[in-house]
Amino acid sequence: MIVPIRHLRNLYDCNADYLTDAEPLEEKIKFVLGDLYNPESSRASQFYHQERPEEKDGVTGIYFFESHGLPNHLTIHTWPQEGRAAIDRLQYDSSTDLLRRFMEEFQGSYINPKLIPEMMNFGREVFSHLEDPHHFEKLNSPQRAIRLLNDVAVDARFSSRESVYSESYSYLSAGSVLTESHFILHHFKRENHAIVDIFTCGDEGDPTSGVTELVRHLNPKNTCYTNPLLR
Repeated sequence: MIVPIRHLRNLYDCNADYLTDAEPLEEKIKFVLGDLYNPESSRASQFYHQERPEEKDGVTGIYFFESHGLPNHLTIHTWPQEGRAAIDRLQYDSSTDLLRRFMEEFQGSYINPKLIPEMMNFGREVFSHLEDPHHFEKLNSPQRAIRLLNDVAVDARFSSRESVYSESYSYLSAGSVLTESHFILHHFKRENHAIVDIFTCGDEGDPTSGVTELVRHLNPKNTCYTNPLLR
């Protein structure tokens, strides 16, 4: 089983100027990622969505990139009115503490929500492994993978806004930007193994329903997933 390293951070008291619009947010991501940020790479893909830009109500973004030949992703969700940001990073090495850099750049603070339960109000997240999906043909092209995510989003009653993908000879990554949320799948072709990350908040619904519907569509030999993590 391919086991990535996950880093999750809920940032508070951030400078709202960096959280309001997609353009300054992308510049901050570019600066924090440094050499890892290369949107011109064939392995890189990104999308930023703002539900109500006229109200400057925050941004949701997904950035796919490759490091050491493996798929990585970075997601960010911002609530500028409250000075909050939720950042996720999936990687396969522990060499770079990007989330600390984000905290410094956004001039925010990190509080472990487990120590203050009432602060666990960002959303819910589920992370899962799907081993040997029987219907792996649904993952054998970017177009089919995106169609699968869109179908699952409809079945799970998610609100999909836009999709992105990244592909190499050994993996395919596909992601859907939901309303203030995300739905990401990485499929390792040779191993026929999928890693799924679903984060939902607000009225988006239960992330476990997305895993349930994905399992129904792919019919994997084994499924392992976490209980919904309150963030």
